[in-house]
Amino acid sequence: MPVDPLSRARLRLAMLRLEHDWVPEVRAIQTGTKAQADAARKRLKELLTASVPLFKAYKFFLNPEMSLADCAMAPIIWRLESLGVPLPKDGKVIQDYGNRIFRNPGFARSLTPQERNLRELPA
Repeated sequence: MPVDPLSRARLRLAMLRLEHDWVPEVRAIQTGTKAQADAARKRLKELLTASVPLFKAYKFFLNPEMSLADCAMAPIIWRLESLGVPLPKDGKVIQDYGNRIFRNPGFARSLTPQERNLRELPA
């Protein structure tokens, strides 16, 4: 967690948004009906599009250093392709963010064999 109270509050809000907005969409894609999954893909893409400025603001999510938000965000970004959720048109910043996280040795060690099969780690 960041040291200063404002950054900690911002991080907590981001974590709540992930938990309440992004994670249910991922679950709907994975376990819902076709119609629910399609709607969830659309909504998740909209959430990604709305978040592009946040990914541009810092090297990591809402922070110049890796934080708890990155630990929560990385598994979702890792799964986007396998979930059938394309990045938005200006999503290169999200792809670059993900690659920074995915190159972290700790991230690679945390992957289960099933998760490793979802995509390749960046070089």
